[in-house]
Amino acid sequence: MTSKTTPEKPKSGGSKKFSPEYVERLSRILLAFCEGAQEMFPGDSELLKKITDLTRVVEKTIEPQNHSGLAEDIFSYFEEKVAQDDFRGSERQGLLGIVRELTLSLKGMGNPACDLDKSLDEFVTEIEKVESLEDLDRLKSNIKSSARQVQSKVKELSKDLESTQNLCSNLQQKLEKSQATSIMDSLTRVLNRSAYDMRVEQVVNEFNRFDEPCVMMVVDIDHFKKVNDEHGHSSGDKALTSIAHTIKLNTREADMVFRYGGEEFVVLLPKTGAQGAEVIAEKIRVRVASIRTHLVNDTYADKEKRVEITVSLGLAELQKGDTAESWFNRADKALYRAKNEGRNRTVIEA
Repeated sequence: MTSKTTPEKPKSGGSKKFSPEYVERLSRILLAFCEGAQEMFPGDSELLKKITDLTRVVEKTIEPQNHSGLAEDIFSYFEEKVAQDDFRGSERQGLLGIVRELTLSLKGMGNPACDLDKSLDEFVTEIEKVESLEDLDRLKSNIKSSARQVQSKVKELSKDLESTQNLCSNLQQKLEKSQATSIMDSLTRVLNRSAYDMRVEQVVNEFNRFDEPCVMMVVDIDHFKKVNDEHGHSSGDKALTSIAHTIKLNTREADMVFRYGGEEFVVLLPKTGAQGAEVIAEKIRVRVASIRTHLVNDTYADKEKRVEITVSLGLAELQKGDTAESWFNRADKALYRAKNEGRNRTVIEA
């Protein structure tokens, strides 16, 4: 009797697993390729439609993942820690600038500044060693205390020292504004309004010292109330999260994205003039308008289930004499021009 032999199955090569960082890097390269390819074909081209579909699929691979339970807690913890590390770095630089300005202003003051002058050298060393927001807050309290002591002595001196007294007072006010412990918006996972209030003051101060260009971009979702009314607040939340992610995806690492309030976001673009900022703003505007699937998970959902969402953007370049408030007001004015001129557009403040 001859026995039948079972054909040997071909060995599987196995599926290679890639790290999330590798997948995200490859996805960004594919996105850049798709963007370049889209400019090469007419709007009614079948190939362009396929490239657009591919873009949406690739974007899904780098969208924020939904976590739940313990995984959500762990993910949120590390995400906020990274944001705090980045933000702490900018806070440290801003605080160093204030301390150095104070040091220069105290030269020649004499005995009243002696104690603080000695402390400032120690403060500079300690600032460089800061490892947490709590350490930063503690250091700010110490600087405030020293500045307050000097201020009380300065009051006894002649009017020639009035400018230094004002500097100490302004220093206390700035440090008071920097006491916020939470800097992340819980919904969109971008920096919140408290973080904006702290950072924008530093940007203005740095501009006055170094005169490097910086642009403020204000982004507002068009007809957002209609989204909430027609599709519910959960859909509105998803739109906010999706647009925040799109803004972060299309800005640079040095740019800072904040949820200013409601459906409005602010982006600070350092070392960027109006022309460069307009390119970034248009990229965000076009990307948001092209997604059209903010409220559904399926990229190929029926058109009836899709919600078209657009944004309007206002830009203002920081100018000499600007305060944080006047700078924002100019960018906000440009935003309202974009709204009044038909929405889904970018306007630069004249």
